[in-house]
Amino acid sequence: MLRWLPAFVLPAVLLFPAPAAAHDATTTARAVVTGAGVNVQVVLDLEYDLLMKSAWLYATAYDAKERAEQLRQLRLNRDAVAAYVTERFAVAYDDRPCAPTLTRDADVRPRERKTFAVLTFAFACQGEPGGTHAISSALFPDAETFVHSTETLVRYDLGGERGSAVLVAESPTLKVGERAEPGRTGGLFLLGALLVPLAALFPLLRRLRR
Repeated sequence: MLRWLPAFVLPAVLLFPAPAAAHDATTTARAVVTGAGVNVQVVLDLEYDLLMKSAWLYATAYDAKERAEQLRQLRLNRDAVAAYVTERFAVAYDDRPCAPTLTRDADVRPRERKTFAVLTFAFACQGEPGGTHAISSALFPDAETFVHSTETLVRYDLGGERGSAVLVAESPTLKVGERAEPGRTGGLFLLGALLVPLAALFPLLRRLRR
């Protein structure tokens, strides 16, 4: 489901080395997923400087400290940031990938003494009503060497089902909603219909045994 860095990224990495890896650093990504059926919206909170480093942008992007400059860098690098995120965060509907679109300019906000970029995506899905959504995250993996043990906290409200989950490398996918198995409801009604007359026979059987 999730795609990884394309082959042409390797030469870019060699030409523009990343800053020293922070092997002891961790991060938490946050995702709020809402919608129903084929229409899904995702709002992501991602640590700003880490996002810009992971997208292999220049130091002028990830070193920006002022809000106005951070917003400007997010606008300038909109395509690179969106590509990085959508290669590592995905929504599927009945096992069919949904198509993501960054719907507005990114925002920034403080959280836990850090600055987080706020990205809003619309995911266009295909399928029939009553299907299953799958949310997958491989954001900021250990292999990038900037951080380790990334967690993605997901809060969702999809088709009337609400809840939360933590996605990690060992368990990167959450499924929300299941189709009712064909005939399952009818089978339960049939079982109930059979039990009613059997229950009525029990007193008669006890009398016959006396």
